[in-house]
Amino acid sequence: MECLDFDKLVNITQNVKFSNAFYEIEQSVAELSDNIHRIQYNRENNLKRLTEMKKQVEEAIKQTRITINKHLEKIQDDRMTKLNATEEQEKKKTIIELLDLLKEKESEIIEYQKNIENIKKHATDIQTFISMKELEKNVSSNDEFLQSVIDSGNFKDRELSYNTNAAMQDLANRIKNFGEVKIETKPCDVVLTRRKDKQAQIMLPHIVSKSVAEVNLKQLKTIKTRENSTYGCCMLPDGKMAFTDHVKNTVNLLFVTLQHLVTKFTIEIPNETP
Repeated sequence: MECLDFDKLVNITQNVKFSNAFYEIEQSVAELSDNIHRIQYNRENNLKRLTEMKKQVEEAIKQTRITINKHLEKIQDDRMTKLNATEEQEKKKTIIELLDLLKEKESEIIEYQKNIENIKKHATDIQTFISMKELEKNVSSNDEFLQSVIDSGNFKDRELSYNTNAAMQDLANRIKNFGEVKIETKPCDVVLTRRKDKQAQIMLPHIVSKSVAEVNLKQLKTIKTRENSTYGCCMLPDGKMAFTDHVKNTVNLLFVTLQHLVTKFTIEIPNETP
């Protein structure tokens, strides 16, 4: 049998390892490896950036706390200054001035008491009578002074109080956090390299198929296998041919070349009931 119109598979696949198609496939596999490394490198860099961004956010949170603390300290110092000024003003304006005046009046009263003691010890009745008029006048004057002090608007108790800012009272409820932590996404700058984008698609060897009607058969050689019941044959990759022969429940495998019989194997098969 001669199949002249068919290309042998061995001819088609000869030196395929050195073909452009095989080279292109090898390069494409290498590109896949490079692309995987590109993606890995990009993701590893993203992990590093996330760690760096986390540190930056931590610093921002701490800085927010520092800013709030400074602001609270400032308004606290302002209120403390206001408190001290208010206390000092009220003490000097009303209480201390009045205490100084009362101290002067107390000194006058002490002098009056000393005069009375002197009068009792040394003054005559006429002197006592004259001094009584003067003392009575002074007592009346001081009594009127004390009454005027009590009746004046400055003679009132001073009490310090503090009204907390409503916003400060509700600070814990209104401000739950320093800010929101969120993830933002943006396109990656990874570009995959593909040889297909740069050149034509890999072309594998093309085998032209023909129909059975186009096959021309030609007898080249007759091989005698010394068997009578040959059922089939096949061509092996190394050029040898194998024939099967079924006789008395055995299969004979004959391996021959175009020149001579190489070897023979006999395989027994179990009996089958017809």
